[in-house]
Amino acid sequence: MFLLVLLPLAACGYADRDQSVKIVRAIDAKVAELSRSGQDSITFTYQPGSTLGWGDRSIGDYEVTLTDKGGRREVRISERGGQDHGTYQFPKVVFATDRMAVTKRQGEPLTFTLTRAGAAVELTSMR
Repeated sequence: MFLLVLLPLAACGYADRDQSVKIVRAIDAKVAELSRSGQDSITFTYQPGSTLGWGDRSIGDYEVTLTDKGGRREVRISERGGQDHGTYQFPKVVFATDRMAVTKRQGEPLTFTLTRAGAAVELTSMR
């Protein structure tokens, strides 16, 4: 019984370290910022962190893929020789292709550009 009480408390001490979910949250935060600012576009960088320990280290070489196949939308980040993370949560954006992917070296951040497209926000580049 005592152990059952401690497990949920221990889990609360750790932030969500799933990098695919963190990417979605980072993009969604910038979508909200773009909506508030009234700007036509915004470019920002995002540095994925390690899922080990407290997540304060950068990950090794990695690839980020966003796919939309017939409404099945997925964000996936794969670290070479490390972990893969995927989520079916998807940023509140649209994009013209059914797949966007970028490969980065260790320590290189992702750069996203979001552009207002009528009532929607389009992810115009991921590099």
